[in-house]
Amino acid sequence: GVVDAALAGDDQVLISGMQNYMNFWIYGRPEVRSIADLRGKRIGTTRLGSGAHLAALKALQQYQLEPDRDVAVMQVGGMGEVFGALSAGAIDAGVLSIPFNLEAQAAGFPLVFDVSAQHIPYLQNGLATTRSYISRNEDQVRRLMMAHVAGLARVHLDKPATLDVMARYLRTEDRDLLSRTYDTLVPLLERVPYPTAESIQTVIDQRADQQPEARQLTPAQLSDDRFVRELEQNGFIDQVYGGSASSAPRR
Repeated sequence: GVVDAALAGDDQVLISGMQNYMNFWIYGRPEVRSIADLRGKRIGTTRLGSGAHLAALKALQQYQLEPDRDVAVMQVGGMGEVFGALSAGAIDAGVLSIPFNLEAQAAGFPLVFDVSAQHIPYLQNGLATTRSYISRNEDQVRRLMMAHVAGLARVHLDKPATLDVMARYLRTEDRDLLSRTYDTLVPLLERVPYPTAESIQTVIDQRADQQPEARQLTPAQLSDDRFVRELEQNGFIDQVYGGSASSAPRR
């Protein structure tokens, strides 16, 4: 979204990178056990150009399979629709994110490819604003980032409280699913949420395939890490983790 906004002339910037690596899982029908088994078959993803779509392309690339020639790449809808299409047999494999990967696991579908384990730089989740808003409201942005970092620390350090919040806002009392979601997701969340140049560059490269003018953009144009840097340098981040943010224990 930030890259597209920049291409349209807006001044959006990323001020946080909560997830700087691609976090998707590809599950298949019972007869599909590896990406190689998808030759001549169908893989479902969300909208073309999305992170999930890129994950499918990266997985096929590792197995030297050509999208739409060797494997049909299908735009299915949201993650719920991808899981539904997999369950109905309308696709042979689907790119899923949390918690639908856990639903697929519970339903007995085999894990075909763990994209998250590949550590592919990709800014999957972060916070963005505009440079003009920052210039007018720098203190407000600074306080927002303090709350954001403190919230991330609470998630890392306090599983019971995090599960209570998840249950409230996801409107579910399935504590087992919530617990498995937490155990899968939280190790993927940055403790010190810098929006990294590598993760932004992957998005730029992806958009450049459809919009060549994106090649003129740089990660520095699309990010402003001064607030995270400030909170790290003044000791706030270590304070909310009760010690070193890089070594604070998870519970």
